[in-house]
Amino acid sequence: MIAVTLGCYIYLIMLVSILFADDCVCYRTINSKEDCKELQKDIDTLGNWAEEWGMRFKPVKCNMMSLSRKKERIEYTYTLKDTPLEFLDSIKYLGVTITNNLHWGKHIDDVCNKSYRTLGLLKRNLKGCPQDVKLQAYIGLIRPVLEYASSAWDPSQDYLQKKLENVQKRAARFVTSNYQYDPGSMTAILDELKLEPLKQRRRENRLVLICKGVFNQAKLPKTRLQKAEKQTRHMHSEHFIQIGGNTDAFKFSFIPNTVNDWNEVPQEVFTRMQSAEYPIRTFAAVVKRGAYC
Repeated sequence: MIAVTLGCYIYLIMLVSILFADDCVCYRTINSKEDCKELQKDIDTLGNWAEEWGMRFKPVKCNMMSLSRKKERIEYTYTLKDTPLEFLDSIKYLGVTITNNLHWGKHIDDVCNKSYRTLGLLKRNLKGCPQDVKLQAYIGLIRPVLEYASSAWDPSQDYLQKKLENVQKRAARFVTSNYQYDPGSMTAILDELKLEPLKQRRRENRLVLICKGVFNQAKLPKTRLQKAEKQTRHMHSEHFIQIGGNTDAFKFSFIPNTVNDWNEVPQEVFTRMQSAEYPIRTFAAVVKRGAYC
């Protein structure tokens, strides 16, 4: 769960259950000391609830994080069962590393490092295997790591995009056993393996997810999606007003970023969806074929 509010504080507390692998997050918008006290009450309620149902939260594994644009936060010591909770700059929640400034660099570094470790394992164990086996190993074991929850963290910075693409390029050389670095060799290798850029795949995944939200197949905060009062000939029937922002963290977050791509989809795609038995599948097929790009 990611919460972002401009001009105020949001504190996240991660409570890790001993009995279950799932994480529990308690959050609240903090504008005053009274809000701090209310959050402390929520923490106490969670602690009492856990004991009532035969569970325990281990305080040393529970932490706090503040999401704020302000340089100074409202000081308050939060406790769980009389144990003070430590403030951290980043927390890993459901496999995604969230930082207090909502920058995705640390998460992408973690993803790339994990992918390289898996690639090293494949190199040691599949060195003599056929190309199609190595390709399937990459597609099944590494690419899902590079794309997990990518709709939330799809980076706008070129250097972060290159970090992710470099993992795929190194894996492609392993698959083809081609370590020639002549100009254009990498493009030829990717074309041979039919591996599209990861940036393109993230864009496709974002479009499919927002399509599911628009047509009530996924739960998204659709209050952000506002249709224009007057349609022009350049707009399709599901065109949304572009969402602006003062910070990159918001401007390049999932909904504002994807609305721009969504508005570029031609009307023919939505017309085709109206007569399709499975509209979302039809949209996904067209987007992934890149038929309108």
